[in-house]
Amino acid sequence: MVLNDDTGSSDQFHPTLSVESNGSGGDTITVTFYDRRDDPNNCLAHVYATQSTNSGATWSRNVRQTDAQSDFTGNANGPGDYSSSTPALTGVFPFFSDHRTFNVSQETGNAGGFEIYTLKVQ
Repeated sequence: MVLNDDTGSSDQFHPTLSVESNGSGGDTITVTFYDRRDDPNNCLAHVYATQSTNSGATWSRNVRQTDAQSDFTGNANGPGDYSSSTPALTGVFPFFSDHRTFNVSQETGNAGGFEIYTLKVQ
């Protein structure tokens, strides 16, 4: 099953999954993933999300969650294994690695430093 609704050939990768009971209507499933659809060079990535409220029978449109793209160029591990997601009382909160250009590396002082971010899926 393909969950991204991008009709181009950009990369979508490193999905995370969160499942919570939705009573008799089925489970609510939230998938977040890195997506390069907004970069014509297929390098910079945003985090996108999609949800199903009926155990995966249908899915919402993809919604961009981040307000700045990450550049994993030069990082041999890409985003690494730092992504996950958890439901909470008020929503779903993915956490993910981010290499925004305005993050300053603690080690080198260079722009594009590695940070961990979270947000509430909208």
